[in-house]
Amino acid sequence: MKKARRALSLLLALLAVVSLLPQDAFAVSNETIIYQYLRTEMGLNNAAACGVLANVQCESNFNPNAVGDGGTSYGICQWHNERFQRLKQYRPKDWNTLTGQLKFLHYELENDKPGTWKYIRSVHDDATGAYQAGHYWCFHFEIPKNYPTVSVRRGTLARSTYWPKYAGKGTGTGDAPSIVGVSLPDSLHQGQGAELYGDVYSDSLISHVTVSLLDGDGREVVPPTEVTPYTTTYSVHTLSRYIPFDRLSPGDYTFLLTASNTSGSQSWTQDFTVLSAVSGKQAPASPLAALLRRCLPDAVTSQGQADVALKVTQAAGKVLGESI
Repeated sequence: MKKARRALSLLLALLAVVSLLPQDAFAVSNETIIYQYLRTEMGLNNAAACGVLANVQCESNFNPNAVGDGGTSYGICQWHNERFQRLKQYRPKDWNTLTGQLKFLHYELENDKPGTWKYIRSVHDDATGAYQAGHYWCFHFEIPKNYPTVSVRRGTLARSTYWPKYAGKGTGTGDAPSIVGVSLPDSLHQGQGAELYGDVYSDSLISHVTVSLLDGDGREVVPPTEVTPYTTTYSVHTLSRYIPFDRLSPGDYTFLLTASNTSGSQSWTQDFTVLSAVSGKQAPASPLAALLRRCLPDAVTSQGQADVALKVTQAAGKVLGESI
């Protein structure tokens, strides 16, 4: 009898303690559920899952009932307008639940966002892959306001916060910089300009970023230009002015970009071809236009120089009443 009373007392004490715990003390967090779904149901590696988690946190803080943009965006990924309607059409009975939204996320990637689906499954399972996944997902799947800048922040969040948490590894400190999202056309026509986009990121300060251009024989067409950002992120777009794409002769070229920090260097190259100018579509620049373009500051892009030179030349022609 005494043993029974003692057991009952212990049970009542345990129930009292449990009643004082928060209601979600034994619940699996939405973050964990999403991570497990990404890994087991969708087959993503740790790095890719971390990239998605960083974006979901920023979009909804893992809340499937989050509402944004004046009621036009909803859910863990803040599906907007038409995508919100497709969520409800695809999951009419559970569109407002975490399970329903994860099912739709998987469906949308496979059917409406195949490029993102392909890329997210291809990232390496390391800190760099986590950054690339977070950056690409924001840039191509979420596309929020100011997404070029926001994508860098979300990639950094994936690498510095979620990668250590779920992969059990470091943040990547000590690695050489990573070069993300840089691309050039495979070919240009003679006289055609080109702009660079993409980012360099690093756990430590980026000491140098060098850009150069080689011809088909490996000879330098443009001497290496070196900048010293001393930041942890650097936009490659600012390097566009150092490569006179619109002044290159027809032929094959190799663009070379190298970023360095105290731990090492990372390089990125791309081959491209400059084709002969299209007959009848590109007239030679007049002496006045050529002079104007040479006088404009380097901060003006090649395309900007061409536009200014054309407008000034046309204006002068109207004033003088003759072709210049």
